[in-house]
Amino acid sequence: MASVPVEEVVADIERELPAISAVIFFTVAIFWVNHHHFFSRITHTDWKLLRANNLLLFFLAIVPFTTAVLGDHLDSSVAAFLYALNLGLAGASFTLMGFYVFFVGNLVPPTISEAERRREWRRSWIGTLSYLAAAAVAFVWVPISLVVFAVIPLVFVVPNLLRGDEAEL
Repeated sequence: MASVPVEEVVADIERELPAISAVIFFTVAIFWVNHHHFFSRITHTDWKLLRANNLLLFFLAIVPFTTAVLGDHLDSSVAAFLYALNLGLAGASFTLMGFYVFFVGNLVPPTISEAERRREWRRSWIGTLSYLAAAAVAFVWVPISLVVFAVIPLVFVVPNLLRGDEAEL
């Protein structure tokens, strides 16, 4: 097996790290802020919620890998599919947590109405279904998936900024 010179590895890191790091940071940051908001409303936890939360953590832990693969192969349907599937499954695990917290475990205060619980849970499907749709579309035309990847973060960030929701944190 041939050894790759250290200088070549360092050059690759210097070339790709800034762009990949920014994408990873913003992707994970959006999940983190939503996670913070989600858990700020929970009155208590249990083992089922912690297991569901660990599932989310697993999918977020592999975001750097799928992001790097996509960054190296922007025109690849397989790379776009893997990235979209990764984030779709992260979203699905978030949606699973919401279902459990709002409807099964009743881990939120009774002051949160049934209608508000349903609204929050339905909102969690936006990212999940969008990323899973982008995964399917990746095999039709990769640029559509790339546009979806760019739009989804905007859907979660821009409305909050326009409403001034940062004051709630």
